[in-house]
Amino acid sequence: MDSKAIELLELPQLLASLRRYLFSPLGEWQLQELEDEPLLASQAAAEESLAELGEAMSWLREDEGTIRDRDAKPPPSFQGLRDIRQPLARLPVRGTVLEVHEIYSTLELLERASEARSRLIAVSGRRSRLGARAESLEEFRPLLRRLAGKVLANGEVADNASPALARMRRQIEQHRSSVQQSLERFARSLDEQGSLQDDYVTIRNGRLVVPVKAGSKGSVPGVIHSASSSGQTVFIEPLATIDLNNELVHLLEEEQREVYRILLEMCEQLRQEAPAIESALLTMAQLELVFAKARFGREFDCCIPVFSEPAVGDSAVGDSAVGENDKASISLKNARHPLLQDVLGGDKSKVVPLSLTLEGGNRVLLISGPNAGGKTIILKTVGLSSLMAQAGLPVPADDARLPWFEEVLADIGDSQSIAESLSTFSAHIARIKHMMERATARSLVLLDELGAATDPHEGGALGVALVDYFREQGGFTIASTHLPELKAYASANMGVTNASVGFDEETLSPNYRLTTGIPGQSAGLDMALKFGLPEAVVERARRTLDPRQAETVDFLHQLRRQVEQYESATSDLRAAERSLEERKKKLVQDWDRRENAKLRELERQLEARFKQFEVEHQAALDKLAEQGAGQRTIAAAQRRQSQRKRELREDFQAAAAQTLGRTPDNAVSEKAPAQLEEGANVRLKLGTNARVLRRVSDGLWEVQAGQLRLRVSTSDISRVLEPDDKPAAGLPARVTLHTEARSAASLSEINVIGRTAEEARSEVDKFLDDAVVADLDRVRIIHGHGMQVLRRTLWEMFASHPQVQRHYQAEPYEGGAGATIVEVRS
Repeated sequence: MDSKAIELLELPQLLASLRRYLFSPLGEWQLQELEDEPLLASQAAAEESLAELGEAMSWLREDEGTIRDRDAKPPPSFQGLRDIRQPLARLPVRGTVLEVHEIYSTLELLERASEARSRLIAVSGRRSRLGARAESLEEFRPLLRRLAGKVLANGEVADNASPALARMRRQIEQHRSSVQQSLERFARSLDEQGSLQDDYVTIRNGRLVVPVKAGSKGSVPGVIHSASSSGQTVFIEPLATIDLNNELVHLLEEEQREVYRILLEMCEQLRQEAPAIESALLTMAQLELVFAKARFGREFDCCIPVFSEPAVGDSAVGDSAVGENDKASISLKNARHPLLQDVLGGDKSKVVPLSLTLEGGNRVLLISGPNAGGKTIILKTVGLSSLMAQAGLPVPADDARLPWFEEVLADIGDSQSIAESLSTFSAHIARIKHMMERATARSLVLLDELGAATDPHEGGALGVALVDYFREQGGFTIASTHLPELKAYASANMGVTNASVGFDEETLSPNYRLTTGIPGQSAGLDMALKFGLPEAVVERARRTLDPRQAETVDFLHQLRRQVEQYESATSDLRAAERSLEERKKKLVQDWDRRENAKLRELERQLEARFKQFEVEHQAALDKLAEQGAGQRTIAAAQRRQSQRKRELREDFQAAAAQTLGRTPDNAVSEKAPAQLEEGANVRLKLGTNARVLRRVSDGLWEVQAGQLRLRVSTSDISRVLEPDDKPAAGLPARVTLHTEARSAASLSEINVIGRTAEEARSEVDKFLDDAVVADLDRVRIIHGHGMQVLRRTLWEMFASHPQVQRHYQAEPYEGGAGATIVEVRS
């Protein structure tokens, strides 16, 4: 693809804007590769990438919805993942020991990869391409169970990483306390003598020492380890603590050897899984970029573009592949330039959308109209949309259908170059020459201000010749111009279409709307008058116009007014259609409300009859028991009770069918959809909306309607709902149903400050069980700072707790070291 066109159409700037949708360096890595090679190699690869992107956008849409399936899994999380490519590159070398933070980052990646794998498998039925990603993610949970809790986020090895390490650290604390106490006694004696410089104990050369005044060093028995930079203080280790310090140093050395052994053992286990870890790293990085594109697509209200021709093999791509039956077309509906929309705060309502269609033999579009009317933006929008589709990106539009282009060629903007001694016209000609050499039948050619920067008559003639040349190549050409020769050429030749950008004659301002079929007027004199040129000068210019040109301008005025009248009438008709459709929906909704009210009354009556029956039957059983009836008699009475309950339910079903089995007089009879799929929102024939959960058998489906899970036949479903249809509550008749209790919500945090260690363990353990029942993903445990006793106790519990997926210190705004975040196993 022509790199100059990619630059002119600002694809690099667009790709750079994806960074704000990334959460980790892994996504940055993949985005950098995309920036280096933005376009996919083939149409088939682009279609596969876009299909996966569509699944990701659908998953985000479902996750962001106000009504979520309680069994639905959220998309994978990439927050805080680190780029561990360098540690992984060292890992295969036997005997290599990674840094603690590198091991921690690797385990964190494996935790997220395992979590992502389970979520991808869960959605593979509806999102097959994303589900297939799970194949490149191994099950790391056995490895994680062996290594969990051994290294901490602060870069330290946990006390419980091995029994020996725990024992050593207890001994170290005991010896350190003994040395500390000895030094404190020594410092107090020095203080009484006036030899102590400061009242504290510090470390020098790995030894615990006290600060002594330099002038008193001769009178203090001990070893001098160092002096302050001013020379006023020396740091002395008393003779009485040398043995204790020696033992402490020995224990610290043993601790480091044990830490090294633990890390070496962990690295050996990771080394055995190195290929799988590398695969997981790449997959997680690629997935993050997919979901970054999806978040961009959701924010900018994008669609998944479709290629207007079936994918062909690379060998078939070329001029020979384009013939009389070529179905290539450009069709954009309400397309917007993403960078312009971004400048306007992401609000698509502030951007005038672009809609155009070029198909069949109509492959050339000539756009004219006033300056600053949006002609260049139209060219850039079409060109950038084409590049985005071929880069596997969503397009900001309601609908986008585009060909697969071998070349996108663009001459946009002022290419004047002082360094190369090129004028504006010379630079344009040099650029167009390059485009002519590369243009094929599978090219998109974009020409801005064609024929400008030279004599208008010669520029017009040259422009006609250039457009004719590109038209003969068989590709798509879109050009903007002010020259009448090109407008006339478009009117006189098949396959070339005139178009114009809108212009308000009263305000003399462009409205940026594209209208095909008629050329635009430049309105240069009117705009010159608006911007302050003397009226006498403008009138003199009008008098010098060619009379035929003035007649053409008048004709365009009349034609534009007729087009505006037609558009106004069309808009009124569409408004009337929308009003009728809204009225129809309101009637159906009113009908639904009335029928649902009847259903609730039936349910109330059924419940009352059940309660009355239970009371009467229990009284009868009590009476039988008092009369000494045998077990067989009581069992027979209970069977009669069950039979009576079934009869009551059948009566209720019949009454509901009779009550709800009618339709309003103006309702349209609808046929059941020929195809259904899991996850679809459907309309049941009796006025209830539901969500398809699964296919039970041929012609039988399990659906969720409000709090009820139902089994219905295909004939009971009237239609599949569009995404913007609002669900209606209610219970349909003629279906088999059972109710399911919804899990109750619970608090997402617990405060155990002031509890003993045992009390805290007990309360938090029960709290985690409640969190699992309430289907919470993340909870906060507030334990305070203090002596960190509660924190250590709880973290030891979390390391082996069956309900804990992972745990880590809270962010500063959530309590910092005084709180712990726990992610609950799903």
